[in-house]
Amino acid sequence: MDDNLEILHDRYATALYEIAEQDKSLDRVMQELEVLSELWLCDSNFRTFLTHPFITRQEKKAVIEEIARKKNCCGTILNFLKFLIDSDRESLIHGVFLRYRDIYELQQNKIRVVIESPRSLSESEIKRLKNVLYTKFKRDILLEERINSDLIAGLFIRYRDRIFDNSMRTNLDKLREATV
Repeated sequence: MDDNLEILHDRYATALYEIAEQDKSLDRVMQELEVLSELWLCDSNFRTFLTHPFITRQEKKAVIEEIARKKNCCGTILNFLKFLIDSDRESLIHGVFLRYRDIYELQQNKIRVVIESPRSLSESEIKRLKNVLYTKFKRDILLEERINSDLIAGLFIRYRDRIFDNSMRTNLDKLREATV
């Protein structure tokens, strides 16, 4: 990702976190950002509408106000979204959510770890994995499990920008490169 975008995501997410902290609405803002981020990811019409250069700010804010009313969003989120629109930064919504989530979870002494495996892990495997990760990070683990049949066997573990790849696919690729 572009470093400038990461800086913007961080600045806006930090500002939103500080406002939510003052308003004592950290949890609610987190929940509402999850809903908006899901809408951003799943609804291309929503994304296109918000980022379209020929749709006026007033029209965008009217739609955001309607969505906020229907979703019962707090004033903090509504004002933040209007601010992004007024600043021509609507395209940052999802990135700001991801960064806000990082800040929120860090403050809650939690970390999100994505595990990819070729099959669903058993409860005992998940428990062992969480224990190992807890020992390493000294934080509660929020585990996102994803099935990736391309891995053949093994695990692909991602925490923020760190990756541990012990998949059979990667090992075979390394072996193939070594023999060529």
